[in-house]
Amino acid sequence: MVIIGVGYHILCGSSPSFMINHVVKSSALYNRSQYEMPLREFNLIETKEMLSKHSLSEILDAYLSVGGMPEYLKRLRHNQSIYLDLISESFLPGSFFLHEYERIFTSSLPDNKYYKKIIEVLSKYKFLTRSELDLHLKLKPGGMLTDLLHDLEICGFIERYNPYDKPDNSLLSRYAITDAYLQFYFKFLKPVTKQIERGDFIKNTSIGLNMTQYQQWLGYSFERFCRKYQHQIATLLGFNGIKYRAESYFSRATQKNNPGFQIDLLFDRDDKVITICEIKYSKNKISAKVIDEFASKLELFPNLKNKTI
Repeated sequence: MVIIGVGYHILCGSSPSFMINHVVKSSALYNRSQYEMPLREFNLIETKEMLSKHSLSEILDAYLSVGGMPEYLKRLRHNQSIYLDLISESFLPGSFFLHEYERIFTSSLPDNKYYKKIIEVLSKYKFLTRSELDLHLKLKPGGMLTDLLHDLEICGFIERYNPYDKPDNSLLSRYAITDAYLQFYFKFLKPVTKQIERGDFIKNTSIGLNMTQYQQWLGYSFERFCRKYQHQIATLLGFNGIKYRAESYFSRATQKNNPGFQIDLLFDRDDKVITICEIKYSKNKISAKVIDEFASKLELFPNLKNKTI
């Protein structure tokens, strides 16, 4: 959502590229827009204030499950646990989170059918390159896909990330859904929509959300969360004053021979250091085998700039 104040008028729109190209950069309104206010979701600290009656662990689970949209968080702050509120708002006929997906593309992004198509294609894969998206969407040649991807990025629905050793315009750049709610919807709600509407979970909503699968999925959501808030991680690790580039690492050649190899987050720093992060999210103690797994990743990692790891 982008709000722009022009004199005594407020222009509000959910298509960032339209607001920027036809309002901010419009010759008719040149130098007349006084304030631009992108509306962002709550961060984790603001979410903690909104869900103040819940434990830190529950608050993080809520954020990883549906993100920081205030309207979503309102649904999770009843007197029950976050988990019970989440399943009651998801696995009952007419429940809020079951139907929010359609509302997004009816009220927020109704202008182009390809917004929804891009999200649905990405929902079937962990990530896709732009050329792979082109093949799935079969768009006519032109800049339409660039604008669509840019809009979805600004809205916070998707992210584009690069290998650390490639430029921003690399053909290896990957696109993935980053919005927590959309990830939750496609993983747990869309596959059982008919059962939910039929009332199969009315007597026991908890059977709709397999706890083992949910905990595993929270781990993937936590990886996305850490990439999104890498600035705070840099601050906590004490090098936020150093210029750096935060990226993931992956390569086709390495993954072909070692399919499980990917570095979730690394900081390529100007002080000749690369900080590499292994991200885990678990209710139980992490097994010591993660040390060997991480050591093998370091052996495969190409330290092309010969920096301290």
